[in-house]
Amino acid sequence: MVTLKADRILISPLSVADTNFLFKLMNTPKWKKYIGDRNIKNPADAKTYLKSSILPSYQKYGFGLFGVRLRATDQPMGICGFLQRDYLPHPDLGFAILPDFERKGYIHEAADLLLANKGLFAIDNKVLAITTPENHASVALLEKLGFIQKGNIPTDTKEEVLLLEKEL
Repeated sequence: MVTLKADRILISPLSVADTNFLFKLMNTPKWKKYIGDRNIKNPADAKTYLKSSILPSYQKYGFGLFGVRLRATDQPMGICGFLQRDYLPHPDLGFAILPDFERKGYIHEAADLLLANKGLFAIDNKVLAITTPENHASVALLEKLGFIQKGNIPTDTKEEVLLLEKEL
């Protein structure tokens, strides 16, 4: 897999070396509130989640969630990438960032770069996104990226979420 570079960020596949970062990210209040508590109580749980959920996506689909790092220091700060969910007909753009890096445009930069390079991941002409309707920051970012609200849908957890769509 390739590393993508922009002015301020690097995007590359996650690895087991990212276990502690992922543990920290998945235990932030916003992750738990908007993405959901994945019961990651320690770094070993994060490593298991990484190996069983994130890493297999690279092999199965040719894409997944990628690490987003500061280009100047290589410090991990977030994740961004594509997921293929059983209940969605097209890949879904997902992202999360540590609180210290929020509202600085890093995830916008990462998502824009990934969408511009969709061909590297064999993604055709449509990408979806889902978020909880009360996650106003995510909705605003997705709309800024050109996603259009299509309504609410139930997910595999039976929770209803807002569906957004972008034609590429």
